[in-house]
Amino acid sequence: MEKTYIEIKKEFVNKYTTAILPVLRENEEERKKKRKLVLIIRILSIIVMILNILFLSPVSGFEELVKFINAIAFAVLLSCGYVVKKHFENKIKEKIMPAVCSCFGDLKWSCGIFLSSPVIKESRLIPHYTSSSFDDVFNGSWKDVSFEIIEAHYTRRSDKHDVTVFKGVIIRLSMNKAFSAHTVITADSLLHSSPAQNLKHTELEDVVFEKKFDVFTNDPIEARYLITPSFMERINNISEVFKLKLYSISFFQNNLFIAFKSSKDLFSLAALNGSLLDTGEIATLFDEIISIYKLIDYFKLNQKTGL
Repeated sequence: MEKTYIEIKKEFVNKYTTAILPVLRENEEERKKKRKLVLIIRILSIIVMILNILFLSPVSGFEELVKFINAIAFAVLLSCGYVVKKHFENKIKEKIMPAVCSCFGDLKWSCGIFLSSPVIKESRLIPHYTSSSFDDVFNGSWKDVSFEIIEAHYTRRSDKHDVTVFKGVIIRLSMNKAFSAHTVITADSLLHSSPAQNLKHTELEDVVFEKKFDVFTNDPIEARYLITPSFMERINNISEVFKLKLYSISFFQNNLFIAFKSSKDLFSLAALNGSLLDTGEIATLFDEIISIYKLIDYFKLNQKTGL
């Protein structure tokens, strides 16, 4: 029998007290040291840039070297906080995530490893990209619906720079409704550019939905079966409900893929400027995970009837 949301929260509070909080206490002093380290690195970076400008800039023939040193120092200045924080955060997560995930049944967490990436590419959920990286990855099941939650960053090489194609969270939900069509929903565009040659733009009856989204499919009849009025109503409200910007949706190989665009670091812990003993971050982490379970209930994916 599946646990209720109240039972999950009670177990989470208990795990927080017995297994999570002791780990956070043990690492609070290290957090303070990491914060000081970042401050020192930033000060040194600024000093390097100032000395570089004062002593090397006036010297003829050193212009390119000055630019190079300043570029490196500025990059270190901007990135050191994130790099140190992520390294410290992953260390904390490796210790506490087993306890966190145990509250949600068979939920598993990993960092940077997502083996199903080729399926995402085939689903056309994300436009053409040349490279990808992953942060937090969860997989589990709820009410016989298997799911994955992937914090992803996809980029495309353009000239000499990498351009971000998508950054945010991708959710894969298995569906009990068998279908063979491939259908993609994207934000409405003037030219209705299809994500794949075999997917044709299809108009639906819902005028409000049509103004917000484009539907591309290789089977218009089945697409209309999947994208029911109730499903479209949920899509219209989903950004507000889950406080994330909807990017695209794909029905592919009996899975529902949903991409939410977000610039913030989701499932974040261990902010260097705040105490690890502050319950705000861990409470947010719980809410972010439980929202996926509510998403499954919201779409009624465990039912075999229409969406």
